[in-house]
Amino acid sequence: MLAVLGAMRAWYRLTGLSLAGPSTVTITARLGRSSSPVAQGYRIRVTRREGEFPTIGRQLDYWLLFLERNVAERDPEPTDHAKEAPDKKTEARWSKGLAAIRAFANATRQSGVTTRQLFAFLVGVARAFRFKSIQATRTGPGWRIYATMNPDNSGDLIPISGRVLLVGEGNFSFAAAVVALGLSLPGNITATEARGEEAISEADPEAMQRIRLLRAQGVTVELGVDARRIHKAYQDRPKFDSIVWLFPHPGSELRNPAIEGRALLLEFFASAKRRLSRRGRIIITLRGAGEGPTWYETMFRPRETAAFAGLELISRTVFRQADYPGYVFLTTRDVPHRPSVSLAITYVFKHR
Repeated sequence: MLAVLGAMRAWYRLTGLSLAGPSTVTITARLGRSSSPVAQGYRIRVTRREGEFPTIGRQLDYWLLFLERNVAERDPEPTDHAKEAPDKKTEARWSKGLAAIRAFANATRQSGVTTRQLFAFLVGVARAFRFKSIQATRTGPGWRIYATMNPDNSGDLIPISGRVLLVGEGNFSFAAAVVALGLSLPGNITATEARGEEAISEADPEAMQRIRLLRAQGVTVELGVDARRIHKAYQDRPKFDSIVWLFPHPGSELRNPAIEGRALLLEFFASAKRRLSRRGRIIITLRGAGEGPTWYETMFRPRETAAFAGLELISRTVFRQADYPGYVFLTTRDVPHRPSVSLAITYVFKHR
């Protein structure tokens, strides 16, 4: 790890990049006289003994360092860069590797798994399916697994962590993508929709199939939840660390986008903030229109409405539908249709 930090310090021309702490560690970057913590994590000591691993014929002690990804304080301007689409063989290896990880999680859910057992399993998965990397971090009583395969889009995905609340799910394809990508443990996810079961069944039978699958995987799915009344629906439950709403919309043709859109966001922000943990994040994504990717931003004014509710914008990045395999944005009007979300921006807010 120290060698990696030394190389990163040289590459980014930093004055220093250091790791401190015996078990709970902080990585601090220095540039000139300024310094800032850039990541936190913890170390776990692991012992491999003779006979447990064929390639090691002696006892070996070493450390695993797990880093917690933080939402960086960065200039709230959208960023974009070209991405190479994975070929079919890569997608097949990706799907099989994730299936193996999910099967392992299900098999060990009751009995639990040691750090050493998990490490050995993930090494085998990485080699068998040629993952670029697999990371494991603790999330409460369980583990969060994050895997990458070239190309790596981890820096562009919505920063979901901890107890997750997904609102306005519509056809629940985003919740399914979150589970498939391993962005959160299914047991930590609550996925909601304002419509009831009967309305969803009539409009989109495939959505009901996803709901049944999500529930079977351990996701909490609740219907009839109004995104503007989160504080009432979950007043007796623990607060959430991530509250996510993709493409919020009043649900009808906008006669006055400036008024209707801002009123919707203001109600949502004010309600969601009351059920947000101290270090939690509220995340929304707005799509563009004919005038470009900032049309909804101009009309809905997310930064201003969030500030009025006591929230602060910390990042604004480009959203790519292709980063979430299987996700399809479908409106929930009387006549559902699939508008383009090729132009979209994700906004991340925190308590001010």
